Amino acid sequence: MNNLTDKSPTNSTDEIYLRFKDAGLSFELILWATIKFIFALISQIMCASVVYVTIKSKTLRQSYNILIVANCICGFFFMFTFSIQFGIIITGINFIPLKLCFPLMIIPIFFVQSQYLLYLALSIDRLITVMFPIWHLTNIQKSDRGNKFYLFFIFTLIICYAGCTVLSGINPSFFDTPNK
Repeated sequence: MNNLTDKSPTNSTDEIYLRFKDAGLSFELILWATIKFIFALISQIMCASVVYVTIKSKTLRQSYNILIVANCICGFFFMFTFSIQFGIIITGINFIPLKLCFPLMIIPIFFVQSQYLLYLALSIDRLITVMFPIWHLTNIQKSDRGNKFYLFFIFTLIICYAGCTVLSGINPSFFDTPNK
């Protein structure tokens, strides 16, 4: 029977933390971190390949291709979260304090937040292309100035959103030190 004074973990996250917090090197954690790290490396190589091919090919300069490249760049930097996790687990620390975690993760978090709006921008770009093909062709694809303005507008919105999301995630008490 579970009563209110029972200090047992209430969810699986607590159970994992209590099991591995002082365990040192753990085969289970190392195995899962290694698998995720290997997939992250493969993903980074693939993302870098898409960026390289798009830069080298002059035919892949439309707005949609540039948005895909931006998405790949964001994915590339987000995959560093798995490198950070792998590095922490392989040392046997397993868990780090929030004050150390946040500076390590701020850039990957920014890029994953950017990816959310990039997916939306990709979808809207395709929708505009289908709904208004002539307008998109004349004002964005064939117009260098229109294409640059269009992409500048999209990237500005994405950077503002990702920046605000990251900044709003900072708890003001996170940086406060108690006065003794």
